[in-house]
Amino acid sequence: MGGHTSVVESNEKIFFGTDYQGGTNFIIETTDGKKFTKKIVPDPYRRSPIDNMVLRRSKSGNEIWANLPFSTANTKCLLMYTTNHGKSWNKVLEYNRSTHAVWLTSASKEIADEVYFSVENLKTNERSVYKVSD
Repeated sequence: MGGHTSVVESNEKIFFGTDYQGGTNFIIETTDGKKFTKKIVPDPYRRSPIDNMVLRRSKSGNEIWANLPFSTANTKCLLMYTTNHGKSWNKVLEYNRSTHAVWLTSASKEIADEVYFSVENLKTNERSVYKVSD
């Protein structure tokens, strides 16, 4: 499988996000680089690529944050995170790309205690940056 647009490593697993250009997208995980398990991103987000994934260390353990920033007339964008190594995902922000743009702006060599994301109103060009921490 190709089309990987993001990657993060946590708890001895490597997670990949895909971009299948308007097709069904997946979050793929592996522990050995040989066997890959893919989970379909469900509707209404499945046609949105996973363009960025970052790790955050919280008091309760590692979180993986992912942004799905593309939408069409029948799809939505999503900023989400998992606290259980990809078993389930939590919705932070659902948005429409025609009105808003969201970016995960965190980057670090080490696992950070906080994650930053930016939200831009495309009609007014106003932008806000949010910090998530314990």
